[in-house]
This record gives sequence, structure tokens and C-alpha cells, in this order.
Amino acid sequence: MRVATAKGLERWRKTGGELDAQGATLPGIKLERFQLFGANFNEADLEEASFAGMELIRISFVGANLRRAKFPKAAMADVDFAGAKLKGAKLEEAMFNLTDFSDADLEKANLRRSRSAGAHFNRANLAGADLTGAKIRAIFSGANFSGAKAAKADFSGSVLDDEALLYLASHGAKFDDEQQARLAALEQDEILAAIPAPTASKTSGGL
Repeated sequence: MRVATAKGLERWRKTGGELDAQGATLPGIKLERFQLFGANFNEADLEEASFAGMELIRISFVGANLRRAKFPKAAMADVDFAGAKLKGAKLEEAMFNLTDFSDADLEKANLRRSRSAGAHFNRANLAGADLTGAKIRAIFSGANFSGAKAAKADFSGSVLDDEALLYLASHGAKFDDEQQARLAALEQDEILAAIPAPTASKTSGGL
């Protein structure tokens, strides 16, 4: 496995200081505990890369391979993971604000105790992900939570489809008052839907 330091990125540095590593092959690169502002890693191979404890600002990982990448305790703002492959990634205790995970594959990713005050997970695959204790306010339109862990996760203020809301509630997640009211209505609808429809009574007649 290739392990590099921040100096390993100098070849992609542009005039003005930003990095353009689009399509770069950097599996296992180790970038930890410093600030990275303005970088393009679109379609890059960053499998098992480590960004532990980093401050990531205005970074683009669109379509990047980040399988089993490590972001524990990283602080992110204006980061774009749209369409990225994050299967098995470690994002525990990470903070991500104004971050886009739309269409990203986060299957079995670890997001335990992560925090977000504004993110997009539209159509994201969170199947089998661990969201235990997370506190995330985000838009989850079309997201897949199948098999996800959500005990004590707080989704207050998030936009959730009906199916996602019901699933997360059944797995110990917490919601705000408006979401709780909507959940109660959905559960009532499920109860009513399960009641068999009355059958027409048969009458006997004679000549």
C-alpha cells in the first residue's frame, strides 16, 4: 500500500495554491491533522486513504473511490462527495457542514457520533451504515437506510421520506416535534391499512 504525506501532493498544486488531483491514483495516501483548503480529487483513487482529524474546506471528491477511507474527527465544510464510493468508510465523530453526499455509496460506512448542520444525502446508499449517536440535519430524499443502525441518532430538522422515517423510528432514532407528529400519522395510517375491509353480508331470499 502506498503511504504518502502532504508533500506527496505537491506535483498537483496549481498556481494560487489549490490542488488539482483529478483522476490521480493515490490509494492509501495519509493526510492527517492539517488543513486542506481548495482541492479537486474528482474521480481519484483514494481507497483506504486517511484524512483523520483534518479540516477540509471547499474540497471536491465527485465520483472518487474512497472505499474504506478514514475521516474520523475530520471537520468538513463545502465538501462535495456526490457519486463517491465510500463503502466501508470511517467517518465517526466527523463534522460535515454544507457537504453533498448525493448519489454516494456509503454502504456499511461508520458515521457513529458524526455531526452535521446542513448536508445533502439525496439518493445516497446508507445500507448497513452505522449512524449510532449521530446528530445530522440534512436532506435525505430517496436515501436507502436498509439495514442501517440508528440507535440514539438525532435527525431533527432533516428531510426524510416516509419509508425512511418509519425505518429510523423503528431502530431507535430521535426526531423533532414536527417529525414526531408526522410519524404518528404514518403509523396510524399503517394501522388502518392493516384492518381488513368489512365483507358484504349475505342475505337469504325465498320465493
